[in-house]
Amino acid sequence: MRRIVCIGDAVTHGARATRGYPEHLWEQLRDTRPLIVHNAGLREGGLVDVLRAIPSVSTTFRNATLAVLLVPPYDAKGSGANPREHRLLLEQTVELALGCFGGLVLCSPTPIGDSATVRGFGRPSRRWIPKAAEITEEVARDHELHFVPLHKMDRALLADSVHPRPEGYRWIASQLAPVIRDLAQ
Repeated sequence: MRRIVCIGDAVTHGARATRGYPEHLWEQLRDTRPLIVHNAGLREGGLVDVLRAIPSVSTTFRNATLAVLLVPPYDAKGSGANPREHRLLLEQTVELALGCFGGLVLCSPTPIGDSATVRGFGRPSRRWIPKAAEITEEVARDHELHFVPLHKMDRALLADSVHPRPEGYRWIASQLAPVIRDLAQ
């Protein structure tokens, strides 16, 4: 049986919906079972919080052989994390996740919507997302990881400019399902 753990922030956890993308991913992978998808998304926080959580997540889900890391859009808050610092932190997170789980799929952060209804996510945050996606793709390429460009999600799928609607979570799962299916074969 293949066990997958999804790690990230509130977008992974499923904020603003009853189920996050990991639950939808499990449903979309029915034909690939036996497979279990675990949701280890944090209720809030950024990449540094995800990095700190990985050791306990790997202990809790010690049989997981593949992790999906959705880079938190939380780090876009304000004008966004410094790109050089973001890359270093992402590198550390990827290396730790690979050491704990063996396999990793790396996802860019989801977009920030036009009407910033969540405090701190305005125009500078929206400009930061493409740069973070570029960094994420570079890190994925450097580590020979699968990259899923979630920053291309239609902003209409966002509930509050940051967190997806239920349809947005299903869309994220639909982008991940073919990658996971290929890896599970």
